[in-house]
Amino acid sequence: MNIGILTQESAPKVKMIAKSEDSFQKKTLIMPIVIAAVMVTCSRLPLAAYGEKTGLALGVFISLILCYLVQPWDMVLSTLMVPVAGYFLGFWDWSVIQTSTGTSSFVSMFALSVVSAGAATTPLGRRIALIFLRKFHDKPLRMVFAVSIVSAALSAFISNTAVIIMMSGIVNGLLITMDEKPGESKIGRVMMVLIVTASYVGGMALINGCSASALLGIGMLESATDGQFTITYRQFAAIGVPGVLLTIVPVCLLYIKGMGLKSSDFTNLPSREYYQSLYDELGPVQGCEIRWALLTIFMVVWLFLGGHSTAVPLVCAIITLLPIVGTVPVNKMFDYVPMKILFIILFAGTIGSLLTTTGLSALFTAHLSPLFEGLSPYVFILVVCLVMSILENICVTVNTIYVLVMTLVTPICISMGYNPSLMMLPVLMLHCTFFVLRLNATVLVNKHYGWWETKDGVLPGIVSVLILCIVFPALTLLIGPAIGMPLYIGA
Repeated sequence: MNIGILTQESAPKVKMIAKSEDSFQKKTLIMPIVIAAVMVTCSRLPLAAYGEKTGLALGVFISLILCYLVQPWDMVLSTLMVPVAGYFLGFWDWSVIQTSTGTSSFVSMFALSVVSAGAATTPLGRRIALIFLRKFHDKPLRMVFAVSIVSAALSAFISNTAVIIMMSGIVNGLLITMDEKPGESKIGRVMMVLIVTASYVGGMALINGCSASALLGIGMLESATDGQFTITYRQFAAIGVPGVLLTIVPVCLLYIKGMGLKSSDFTNLPSREYYQSLYDELGPVQGCEIRWALLTIFMVVWLFLGGHSTAVPLVCAIITLLPIVGTVPVNKMFDYVPMKILFIILFAGTIGSLLTTTGLSALFTAHLSPLFEGLSPYVFILVVCLVMSILENICVTVNTIYVLVMTLVTPICISMGYNPSLMMLPVLMLHCTFFVLRLNATVLVNKHYGWWETKDGVLPGIVSVLILCIVFPALTLLIGPAIGMPLYIGA
């Protein structure tokens, strides 16, 4: 009897799984045929004026974008196919692949991830959050604001994913203590949505916070310009820190007011003792917390003062892993290092080489540059950031849009005489503006608690993205020239 009931109840799930696997198999089988058709079609296009193998290169580029969007297989596999395809199609010899991987941001990203892992292996992040909640426990709206500010502040130094996981767990426990019900609570809806938004906004302050996306973008910029242009840690921080300070408060207020949260919605606030008990469970401040905090501050200051963007994080990563003085056990290191993103970063440089070693750069520039003619530098950046934000909120595979924008817009900047390092800096930062619809996989960590739906907070999110797209390009054009980033090439 029980077996029959279990079988009957699980039948819809079995059908859904079978349907999903069938769809996956169809995509996997059909995509090679589509790629072959794209390659044949593009190779016959009259593009010889741009380069001997421009048609083939265009076929590879379009096929890659299709693979990223449709995902017939993992994104890592699609990325790995580019250097191999380029080699056998004669776009470059193997030395180009060695150069692009050797000069990628792989090591920097790896090192920053190792250092950031200290936030998960020590109680410091949770301790800071509880201190703020304990202080604002009797001031409802300030408490919501405090949760947002803490999320943003932590995201500047550690990965967005780590912050979202940690803060979502804390706030979920808080809401349950308040007898709030998932799906019915306005407070829960606003607080959980704000954790996601504030984490992504705060991550724009430093490369530490958005290391995966920032270093991926910097790698694309470097490979698309043959290493002539890059963005340093200090330059990123000089724009990111004031940008976040100017926007985080308005963004939080937009969500609080826009989603209709009022003090009267708080009817059963936990006492100060509740937060104190959670804090006491952590015990006294441990030496590992102090060491990790000092090491992180040391790394940020060193990088801000001009330290090498790879050597400095690598030194700090080594210290993080050392016995006795370290804070991350070596045998747990890879639990916190996003290896999938790392491998994409390692080989994504060849996507830029696809432009620089073939006629694709000339092709895209010739056809896309006229669209930007007559635009001021500010409007140019604003339009690029807005288009990217719209596409990233629609497409689940946000890295596809990011790579596409960086690859296409960088040569256009150069053709118009603009410094691509300056012009693409806001694009690097605003890559994380997909929090309007919150379709990114990372956000599911927060959503699975059940406090909000996709439609919640859309309007405040749209207005927030507009504010960010207005402020960050303006700050870049104002501050950039003062920190060694002239507007025009050769200036």
